Amino acid sequence: MLLLMKKKFRDLSVTNPLDKTGMTGPDGDNTFVYFLNVIRTVYNQGGVTNHTLNQYTVNKYTSKTGAGTVPAVFMRYDIAPIYVYYTFRENSVMHFLVRIIAIIGGVITVAGIIVSFLQNSAYQLVKTLKE
Repeated sequence: MLLLMKKKFRDLSVTNPLDKTGMTGPDGDNTFVYFLNVIRTVYNQGGVTNHTLNQYTVNKYTSKTGAGTVPAVFMRYDIAPIYVYYTFRENSVMHFLVRIIAIIGGVITVAGIIVSFLQNSAYQLVKTLKE
């Protein structure tokens, strides 16, 4: 499934925080607690297919085991009640052209404001120097 996702979405890089992770206590008698936050994630590519994954983050806590207690490993899950929905789609050429024209229009507008400000400032400066 992960290989399929990497082929489908070129920019998708899924990393698992617990891959190739090992933990050894310095004394040998330790308790390890992992806090995992799980968030459901849906990837949609242009309305064609949906791929559902679970993203998670991990926090670790280690404590020394006291006398009379047994070393242990605990996994505590926190499953989020929300989900993340990614939609990948390509924009049309017309959409691209409209955005370029909007940028050019914005640049012209700002340039006009700056020129108007400079002209008014120069006019006021000449007016004060004549008086």
